[in-house]
Amino acid sequence: MNSAKFTMIDENFKCAVCGKVVEKLEYSARDHCSYCLCSFHIDINPGDRLCDCLGILNLLE
Repeated sequence: MNSAKFTMIDENFKCAVCGKVVEKLEYSARDHCSYCLCSFHIDINPGDRLCDCLGILNLLE
């Protein structure tokens, strides 16, 4: 059985959907905008940023 892999990436980013700057958390990683709740499908395993899909994920839909 494979265990889940998690790569800790905690960084500021500008949301490509709403344009707001999302500050890093300092204690955990995030992959979604805290303003519009959108993110991009960028991970194969959490935090690895290896997925080429880049589809928009909207937590409100």
